Amino acid sequence: MLLFRIICLSLFVGINALQAQVYRWSVKTLTDTAGQRIYHINPIQDSISGLADTIVNPRPSKNQLNKGKRANAEKIKVTFTAYVLATGMEDDGDYHLVMEDLRDTKTLIAEIPNPESENLLDFKNLKQDFSHARNEIDTKIGKPSSTVKALHKKVKVRVTGFIFFDKMAHGKGHALNGIEIHPVLEIEVLE
Repeated sequence: MLLFRIICLSLFVGINALQAQVYRWSVKTLTDTAGQRIYHINPIQDSISGLADTIVNPRPSKNQLNKGKRANAEKIKVTFTAYVLATGMEDDGDYHLVMEDLRDTKTLIAEIPNPESENLLDFKNLKQDFSHARNEIDTKIGKPSSTVKALHKKVKVRVTGFIFFDKMAHGKGHALNGIEIHPVLEIEVLE
């Protein structure tokens, strides 16, 4: 009986850890049905200040985000110019970029998923986008370390990707409304 309880507890803990690790994974990688439908839409020009504005872009309700589906606010593709302040690699292999607005100190997180993820095997277009974006970071800024570290000098970039609302305690540099760019589909170093 004791062995049975230990096995059940281990399974429970393992499943919860796995779920925590893959929070809305299909939404933040565009592999959900809605993501595939909106992949080719044209981006809207914006800024980090505009995106991080809690009045203009309020956080969707918990009900919308907890169901694992894409909230209406996450069906928007944006492009903007900003500074990269810090880079790092997440436990799931995503590149984590702390980005700052060109004109003020508002920040947000942008992430480039790992193109080698087994869950992307059937998504050639996304694998290609993520590979190109990560290559731009690797060759022009430097391959991110296993922890988020500030760059010696901020780097101006142009980013295109989809809005995603992540957990609020996602790390240093997140926007007050939890908005991120996840996934980044394109990034170009401008200086």
